[in-house]
Amino acid sequence: MNDLSKKPNNNPRQFLLPTAPVFFFFLHNINNYKELVLSKEVLFLILIYCFFSLLLSYGLKKIAGLDSPSSVFTGTLVTIFFIFFGTIQDTLSQLKRFSLISNSLFLLLLSIFLSVIIIVWAKKKKASFLTPVKYLTVLFFVLFIIELIQLGINIYKGRTIASLTERMSSTVLSGKKIEHKEKPDIYHIVFDSYTNGPALKQYWGYENEIYPFLASKGFFTIDSAFSNYASTPYSLSSVFNLQYLDGAESYLLSNSSNFYIGQKVFSNNTFFKFLKSNGYDFSLFAQVENEKLMLSLGTLGVTSPATWLRKQTMERIYLNPAIWEKIKNFGRSSGKQPALITQSMESFKDYNKMALAHIFSDCRKTQGQELEKNKPVFSFTHILLPHDPYLYDENGAPVAVPEPGGMNMNGYLAQIKYCNKLIEQISNCLLSDTTRKKIIIIQGDHGYRHYTNAPYSTQFGALSAVFFYNRDYHDLKKTMSHVNTYRIVANTFFDGNLPLLNDSIVIPKQEH
Repeated sequence: MNDLSKKPNNNPRQFLLPTAPVFFFFLHNINNYKELVLSKEVLFLILIYCFFSLLLSYGLKKIAGLDSPSSVFTGTLVTIFFIFFGTIQDTLSQLKRFSLISNSLFLLLLSIFLSVIIIVWAKKKKASFLTPVKYLTVLFFVLFIIELIQLGINIYKGRTIASLTERMSSTVLSGKKIEHKEKPDIYHIVFDSYTNGPALKQYWGYENEIYPFLASKGFFTIDSAFSNYASTPYSLSSVFNLQYLDGAESYLLSNSSNFYIGQKVFSNNTFFKFLKSNGYDFSLFAQVENEKLMLSLGTLGVTSPATWLRKQTMERIYLNPAIWEKIKNFGRSSGKQPALITQSMESFKDYNKMALAHIFSDCRKTQGQELEKNKPVFSFTHILLPHDPYLYDENGAPVAVPEPGGMNMNGYLAQIKYCNKLIEQISNCLLSDTTRKKIIIIQGDHGYRHYTNAPYSTQFGALSAVFFYNRDYHDLKKTMSHVNTYRIVANTFFDGNLPLLNDSIVIPKQEH
């Protein structure tokens, strides 16, 4: 007699099978993202997925009238469709022969159709899926063992976020004390994605007037400066660790998980530790400073670990604003930006308002002599300009109909010009007080990253200008990278005696 027609086994433990894809999914992502997914938000998400997978199986039994094995089997299959929807879609899109059927709506309808067919067939044939349930149980047991072995190997070989952070961190200046009393205030302002002079001239035909302006104010302008990394957290981490980041090549592609890792390296940087141990007060405003700011930009910015997991499942359909908008409008364009995109662009505006308020507040404190006389200050501000989306014209007025994405080179140039006005205001403000010794560093963390006709290395070109109150610029050159910025500061003002590193760029491992 066929197993499908055997008397159903009502073993209550089989009802846990629909949760197996969820737990496998979670374990697999621990191996992919390591400790980053061990958060309350992710654990709550996993519990929600488990609850609905169990509820689905129970509903199929009570409402659709399926026996226990059939409801468990069908519920497990539906859970698999849901959990691995993204993996299925991405795989099909990479195969040219099947790329046409990777459409989100098509796959959604196909998943529903197959689920209905299985339910109807099970009811009509009165088939019991006891044997398939056993096969699925064995399959997931084997998959669990494989993932657990991989997890053990990762832990044994030190493939954890903690070990990655430690490896990329630096001990330069560790334990060093500033012996003399002279401790200048340090103001470091980063304009995200601000490229260098030669790139602006070659690809925009724009002779950047900010260089002569800053030179007239006593800055040393590094006209052909470049960052060592074309990714914000790694570029900044390299600057403040005073070295290249060991093993960073595998984490430089632009995505949220890599940003999280870079943020942890930044938070552990050696220069901040050095300044704190030598009595500096800190004033920080930066996307990489804390998780709340990092996640404040919405769908166009860095997203949380729970969102990474959700975007692998069928939830990716409505988490993608453009796709969800099409589905809501039955494939027709509404002529408007999706609400999530609009909200995210407003969040970029809010962030930049707060960043500018931060640096001007720090400036007014020094003007108003609100700072303690013998207490040096380190101020760091990260401004998300001229980084896309391009929301402002060259005078800082909001663009009437902004669009997401960075391909609009005219929009980028307009925001460069707006940044120049801000740089003039900031530098004038900081230099207006002469009662305190100051170091001022104005840099781009990397350059424009959306060229269609330029070598990859062009993305690293970045603004860099330095003001030393003593005008001792003998170690600075017109062409140099950011990695030596604080080596030169340490040597000039803190008896660092550090060798300067060779200037080079670090390309993502996948781009080699």
